[in-house]
Amino acid sequence: MRTEWPARVLAPLVPSALVSGDATTTAPRPEPHPLTGFQAEALRHTFAHLLHWPPRPAVGPPILEAVARRLDISDSSLRSRLAGALGKARQLGQHRDVAPSSPEYLYVLVQAGYLLPPPTTFHREPCSWLEA
Repeated sequence: MRTEWPARVLAPLVPSALVSGDATTTAPRPEPHPLTGFQAEALRHTFAHLLHWPPRPAVGPPILEAVARRLDISDSSLRSRLAGALGKARQLGQHRDVAPSSPEYLYVLVQAGYLLPPPTTFHREPCSWLEA
């Protein structure tokens, strides 16, 4: 009887597979579909300052109305596209609840290969003190 108390106490808190000790019965999470072209475009315009190397610090959060105007779409359409991308990031492991204008989930998508950063061109600036 004493050995059963953890299962009774923890049952409402953890998945049943973990309480029973049979962790092999949990199904793997299905991989989300790739980003649509519209979602990728919305992410690239909203977080352009973070996708380039070196990243430029933002003065503040992106103004979604301005991004929507640049894309020639409505504000609600832009929010819908970003929300779809955020949903995919949650399926990939983004656990914190963030706003669609927060760049936190962008890194999850880039790390998983759903959004590739733009190609960078490495340039070398001549330094006179190194040339000697």
